[in-house]
Amino acid sequence: MDLLRDGSEHRTVAQLQAVHDAMEMQEDAVREFTAVGKEAPAYVLSELTGKGTFGRVYKATGRHLGTTVAVKVMSIAKSDSMAPGENDTFGEILKEVSTVHELKDCRAKSVDTVLDTLLIGQSMWMVTEYYGGGSVATLMRPTGSLSETWIIPILREVAEALYWVHKQAILHRDIKCANVLITDEGGVQLCDFGVAGTVKSRNEIDIWAFGSMAYELATGFPPNATPMLDTVDLESFLAYLRECSPRLDGDHHSSQLKDLLEYCMVPDPSQRPKIADVQRHVYISNTAEKYPTKSLASLVSSYKQWER
Repeated sequence: MDLLRDGSEHRTVAQLQAVHDAMEMQEDAVREFTAVGKEAPAYVLSELTGKGTFGRVYKATGRHLGTTVAVKVMSIAKSDSMAPGENDTFGEILKEVSTVHELKDCRAKSVDTVLDTLLIGQSMWMVTEYYGGGSVATLMRPTGSLSETWIIPILREVAEALYWVHKQAILHRDIKCANVLITDEGGVQLCDFGVAGTVKSRNEIDIWAFGSMAYELATGFPPNATPMLDTVDLESFLAYLRECSPRLDGDHHSSQLKDLLEYCMVPDPSQRPKIADVQRHVYISNTAEKYPTKSLASLVSSYKQWER
């Protein structure tokens, strides 16, 4: 219980619950190891930091090296082994691990990498680097949207990540602010390959999603995120998208950002650019010197001050 008491006067109820959640998960893991005569897991979970498609993400410490890491704990459904193909959670987990390992082997840049994997009872632990800044979606909470000073390096690095992903004939299929992580020093990493797939043609879905993320960074919400969507049928909505692609209006954003979004969010998938063409767009091309990723460290710092 020391973890709960340490600095508890400065913790919110949610933070205390996050620590408690980690302690319970750690205790379950130790019990699983003890039951089969193994030593305790090599990592000590300290705090729940997020929830994803296939599991929970914890901040943790390596027992031997003392390094801070992130551990994604993914539950494996018991029905997987009995009815493969119907609810194959284990297969999906293995696919994600395999995809990230493949990207690591090709030395892909700006992509989250797997450091270790553990099978603990009915869970798979996937160990990755720890990103103290959390996701871009989290960092947007205080202001709703971001300044273009920060949008530019984020989009540039995500485009770099997508270049390597597509180069390996992989489709991410879930590009969004919640799946982009920032380190305390300002490093940018694309994560969560839980729904990634093999590319059969081009990468039109990821290009549209990249433009959608640019829209979200600039406005604070995804394109077409209006209450009206709850009352409109899907066919009408798709027809609307074909006629009215999302655009940034007004004078709040630069013409270059507006042009990048229009460049990516083309209704006809066959007319969308490849990621290498997106990288050459004037909005993000050759911007590393003027808008370095290290500038994002101030965004992380500002968020932590706001959180406190």
